Amino acid sequence: MRNELLRILRKDGWDSEDVEDLIVIIEDEKGLLRSVSPDILELSLKELFFGRGNEKRRIDRASMISNLPPEFLRGILDLFRGRRKFHQDKGEEIPFRDLIDIARNLKPWKLYENLLEDLRAATDLSDKFRDELSISVHPYIVKVVLSKKSRPLVIDGNNFLWKYDLCVVRFEDLFLALSNEKKTFYPVYIVFDGNVEHIVPKSGKNLLDDIISSKFTYRHSPADELIISLARQKGAVVMSEDRFRDYDFKGERIGYPI
Repeated sequence: MRNELLRILRKDGWDSEDVEDLIVIIEDEKGLLRSVSPDILELSLKELFFGRGNEKRRIDRASMISNLPPEFLRGILDLFRGRRKFHQDKGEEIPFRDLIDIARNLKPWKLYENLLEDLRAATDLSDKFRDELSISVHPYIVKVVLSKKSRPLVIDGNNFLWKYDLCVVRFEDLFLALSNEKKTFYPVYIVFDGNVEHIVPKSGKNLLDDIISSKFTYRHSPADELIISLARQKGAVVMSEDRFRDYDFKGERIGYPI
C-alpha cells in the first residue's frame, strides 16, 4: 500500500481514478477525499508529504488548501508511517540514527542507489530526520536526497586533475560546488585514464584510491572514449574543458564550477 500511495503522490495531473485509489488506500470510509477536486487534492497532499516546514505547518497548509480536517490529514501521515518500518521495535521511534551516521561518514562519490532510496524514504517520514540530514551530512548528499529530479554527470577525471595541478583534494571541492549548482547531478561518473595513479603526487594517493573504489568511477584508455560512451548511454552532461572534436560529440558539456 505504501508503494501505491507513493506512486500516486509522485504523479502529476491527478484524475478521478487516482482519487478512487487514494480512498481505498487511505480507507476513507466517509468519502472525504471525494469532496475535493483531483487537482486541489494533488496540491494538498503533496504539500502534506513533501512541503517545507515541520509536520504541523504542513498539515495546516494542506488543510487550508483542501478544507480537509487537520486530524484526517494527520491520520494519513500516521497510516503512511505505519507502512514503512526500517527496524521498528515495540512501538519505539524508528531508529533513523543509523542512517544519519552512515550518511555523515559517506564520501559524496559513494552515494549509491540503495542508500539514496532509504534516505529519501526517511525524509518523507520524518521532519526531524530531514532537519538533521541537512545539518550534519555533506551538502551534495543532502541536495540529491531532497531533489525530485537529477541529471547524470560524467567528469573527465584527468582533465580535471591537470587543470588543478594534480591536486586530488580538489575533487572534494568539486562535489561541494555541485551542491550549490541550480541543477542536481546524480549519479556522478568519474572517468580517469588507465595510468592515473602514476601521475598524482604521493600525498593524494589515498584519496585517489578511495575515489577509484567507487562503483561510479572508471579507468579506461583512452578515457575520452568511455566519457563519450557513458554520456550517450546515460544521457549525461559531460564536465570537461576538452571539446572532444575527434568524437563528434554534440551533447551537453559544462566547465568546472570551482
